[in-house]
Amino acid sequence: MLKLQQKSKYKLLPASVIGRNYKGFSHAVLLDIGRQNQVKKDLPVICSSGVVGKLAFVGERFSVVQLIDDINFRISGLVQRSRVVGVVKPGPGNECYLDYVPLHSDVRTGDLVVTSGYSKIFPKGLEIGVVTEVHNPENALFEKIKLQLSANLGKIEEVFIVLQNQ
Repeated sequence: MLKLQQKSKYKLLPASVIGRNYKGFSHAVLLDIGRQNQVKKDLPVICSSGVVGKLAFVGERFSVVQLIDDINFRISGLVQRSRVVGVVKPGPGNECYLDYVPLHSDVRTGDLVVTSGYSKIFPKGLEIGVVTEVHNPENALFEKIKLQLSANLGKIEEVFIVLQNQ
């Protein structure tokens, strides 16, 4: 974790996971920092391997992170190799997809997907995941692109809140 903090171009605030909620479609973790640490709602949360989610609620001494695999979470993703842009969203089970990518776009298995920067929340270039499957369904407008998230959300213990560009 220290290595990520030293090489990051962002100001990062470390935090520990102190609780988890995986009820139904709501996926969240509780962090040990809050307003007293100058954090606010909607700040990005990352770990050493990639995007974890964003702050959904901030209390005085704790915060709730809406995880990237929560049914209501969306994030703009960019295929690093080809610059194709889509929307990362969760699917059934623990799957995530890059959606709204036009048919026959230049996306391949193994491509890295990062944040596009087309958001006020997530800066450009944070790792999201890797493409594991690409399908071009008949009579569809968009490709079906399955992702393996870079962050292992079930095992995260320590994260960073992205405060700002340095």
